[in-house]
Amino acid sequence: MKVLALNGSPRKTVSATHRILEALLAGMRDAGAETELVQLRDLDLRPCIGCYTCWVRTPGDCIHADGMAGAAAAMRQADLVIFGTPLYHYSMTGLMKTFLDRLLPEVQPWLVEDPRSPGLTTHPRRQEPRPQRAMLVSPCGFPEADHFRPLVDTFRYIAARHGWQWLGELLRPGAEPLSRSQLAPLFAGYLARVREAGAALVAEGRIPEPLVEALARDLFPGGRAAFHALANRYWQELQARHPAGASAAPLEEADLDPVDGPGVPCRTLVAGMAGAFDPRAAAGLEARIELRLGGAEPGIYHLAIGQGACRFVDGPATAPSLTIEAPSDVWAAISTGARDGRQALMEGAYRASGDFALLLRMGQLFARSAP
Repeated sequence: MKVLALNGSPRKTVSATHRILEALLAGMRDAGAETELVQLRDLDLRPCIGCYTCWVRTPGDCIHADGMAGAAAAMRQADLVIFGTPLYHYSMTGLMKTFLDRLLPEVQPWLVEDPRSPGLTTHPRRQEPRPQRAMLVSPCGFPEADHFRPLVDTFRYIAARHGWQWLGELLRPGAEPLSRSQLAPLFAGYLARVREAGAALVAEGRIPEPLVEALARDLFPGGRAAFHALANRYWQELQARHPAGASAAPLEEADLDPVDGPGVPCRTLVAGMAGAFDPRAAAGLEARIELRLGGAEPGIYHLAIGQGACRFVDGPATAPSLTIEAPSDVWAAISTGARDGRQALMEGAYRASGDFALLLRMGQLFARSAP
């Protein structure tokens, strides 16, 4: 199977779209697919000017000499095309829309009845329709999935008109933190599931329902207010780094993805553990893990594990199975992968009491934030 993924994010590799596509394609390669990832921004696409030259003087060929011809050829050879676009104003990016507009030379000007939808008009294609299948990958900064509705409706309709078998959507609300390399360890569990989804799509033609549910979990299950606070803190710190009036130059990749950028609040890191929980590793486990954090970001929280789920709770646990006491900076370093949890325990950087077997299982129970 040949898979073509199109990244319509103007931020290219410094984007949540790119990171999700990378993981998805890695899973597809695991299952034997041949994959290609195209950054649409690198094609220097010029907009369609509606001149119809591609229908009259140069049938099948656009007047613009840019990267579109190569991308269209790759699309014709693909068995599956993945449209990757962040949500811009409740729809696709201008890059992705321009790419779709520039597919005009792929059809002929004649008006005919659509053989797949009697009663509707279409244009006949110049060649046998390819790709045969398509899907959508889209992240957005808002934490609610409802914002994707117009985008999903648009792509499903486009797929129907092109005659593509639609494999569905991989949507990721609250995704802006995914674009930051510094926070990559936080999302290792989510991206591992995306990779599983890629393998399943190639092997089975679908994503199994349990995996669909796992992919839909909040990355930061601490609630909407906590997510707002996290996002607003990021923008405040970014504005502080680049004060208004200092320069009119656009922010560069290093500005948007700084190595020493603002960290995630410790409460959010603990809440994120619930989103990283892997029920397959729980095997009927019923437990309460209490975290008592001191230092710059003090707080007491616990994770309630039971019936194959994990729930974040503000406040202490009743009869905790395991209690971890740590300075907030130590736990933040462990959560983000900057420090090895077991080594930190042996060095006395934090303390644990209760079920040490549970402590040792945290690496399997949580795909990140493991001691």
